[in-house]
Amino acid sequence: MVNKAGEFIKGDRMEREVIDLREKKRIAFVGSGGAAKALWYHLGVLKALNEEGIGVRGYGQPHEIVEIVGSSAGSLFGAFISNNFHTTP
Repeated sequence: MVNKAGEFIKGDRMEREVIDLREKKRIAFVGSGGAAKALWYHLGVLKALNEEGIGVRGYGQPHEIVEIVGSSAGSLFGAFISNNFHTTP
């Protein structure tokens, strides 16, 4: 059974559907606002995606993020990522 939020209900537990981004043709990164806290959050998400082989276009990952959008701190993070800032040392 599935509720209105797209969550699968198994017995008395609700589980969200897991989407494998590697199967998608285009991947976009959407950043939110939230000042410095948001910048660190976005950096952590990008590092986790890199570990799964999903990275920003041009950095040699097998699956690429082709669009980066955001508001407030998310847009600043998008600007950093778009201008050769990366998460690897």
